[in-house]
Amino acid sequence: MPHKRDMLALLDEMMSEARAVGACNVIRIGAGGQIAGTMLDGKGFVAGVRSRGHRLEGKRVLLVGAGGAAAGIAHALTVIDGLCLSIANRDASKAHALAAAAGRGAKAMASPVAADYDVIINATSLGMNADDPLPIALDGIRNGSLVCDVVVGREMTNLLQEAVRRGAIVHPGNHMLAAQLELMLQFMLGRPVHQAGF
Repeated sequence: MPHKRDMLALLDEMMSEARAVGACNVIRIGAGGQIAGTMLDGKGFVAGVRSRGHRLEGKRVLLVGAGGAAAGIAHALTVIDGLCLSIANRDASKAHALAAAAGRGAKAMASPVAADYDVIINATSLGMNADDPLPIALDGIRNGSLVCDVVVGREMTNLLQEAVRRGAIVHPGNHMLAAQLELMLQFMLGRPVHQAGF
């Protein structure tokens, strides 16, 4: 599992995203050996969703998970116009802590019901293995709802397969990773990619 929160202690320079989220998923080592870090999961997730033509404005969104990736995504979602964010986690205290940190009306949910949301996001590790249980039951999910996963090792996780069976639209984790690549390169180079001669 990634150690996105633990990485903060190793940084010499912390970018604003990493500081706000309390986690880091990309580092850059400078010429003098200094380690700078940032968090791109949130920006990458939102950019990936938008690249596939999905809108998040005004949506009721359930984020499942409260780790580093979930924290990055939560912070990115709370600045989207009209979006109403709920957070669920098997450790309810972590869901409450993340909702409080994300602010802007985010709330923790103890027993979320899939039918209450337009968008469901799995930001847990469940789905990395073929025998993993679903991170949330999809009973009653509405036809056309968007179900997203951040797991990148398996394009169609058990959650996404179940969502398809129930008539939902699915968004695999590889879209988040693809959207992060340009952001990562920009961070590594210290300037926009189009200025780097690629």
